Amino acid sequence: MGIEIDDRDWYARLFGRFVPPDVFDFARRVAPAPEANTAESLRPALSQALFNRPIHAQYAAADADPATNEYVERLSSQAGVPGLMGFAPDRITPEALEAALAPKRFAGIVLDSSEDLTAALPEWAMQLVDRLGRLVVLDISLSDENAAWQVAELCMQYPHAKFVVESAGKYQTLTDASQGLFQFKDVLNLFFTTACVTEWQMLENLFAAIEPHRILFATGGARALELGKSVIINDYVVEATPQYTKDADGDTPPFTLRLYEQIWAIRTAMERLGTNRDHILDFFNDNARQLLNVATRKS
Repeated sequence: MGIEIDDRDWYARLFGRFVPPDVFDFARRVAPAPEANTAESLRPALSQALFNRPIHAQYAAADADPATNEYVERLSSQAGVPGLMGFAPDRITPEALEAALAPKRFAGIVLDSSEDLTAALPEWAMQLVDRLGRLVVLDISLSDENAAWQVAELCMQYPHAKFVVESAGKYQTLTDASQGLFQFKDVLNLFFTTACVTEWQMLENLFAAIEPHRILFATGGARALELGKSVIINDYVVEATPQYTKDADGDTPPFTLRLYEQIWAIRTAMERLGTNRDHILDFFNDNARQLLNVATRKS
């Protein structure tokens, strides 16, 4: 996937000293098709965009299709980093899930957006994940009070499992984020990624509320290479893209990659909070590696 990035050199000068040479991309969603979602396409494109950094990645299935899980397993074996299999309770047996999680070094399961986590994560599956101490990655909005309550219940009921909520919880307003994230401050087996979060205010809330080692850098995969960002309007998070955004004269204002908007937001939030360099280095690399080491430890 070749991409033209007109402002890449400008952002390289801007972020060159901030982004460390070692970067780990947590739970990069991939699939054998379409081409834009393959690891073979995303790997060079993301590295090129991030100033030719050799980005190491953990791969996660973009869906629960068996072919996608086989693809992730192969990539994970090549990378030497345990992957995340797509999970749907009606597409796998308990025996098959245990076979995937235990000896094959899968780090855990990834679940797409779900309105009912209790149904999407049945008791038999969670008991297995908890016994093995594996990961459960959730793509949900914690602005939904029911979803937030279910996440808290899961964390308490299965203390040996490690739960990861993508995109800082996908809160819909800054007020939701400020109040909601502090509610999870002491839920120690809950982690958050920064995938495609482009508002510094949202990240400032995340970094202020959650322990540093529980926050993981993630590019967001193919979406990070799109032009666009999110903006705050009257407390609400609003998506902005070139095709739907016009200025007062009817012209499209300049847009850059979501990846650069995310890095800008991360740096702004960290500077405002006075985050030290060691925590910045941990955030971009070590936090995810340490979580994976814990998550792959057998009981």
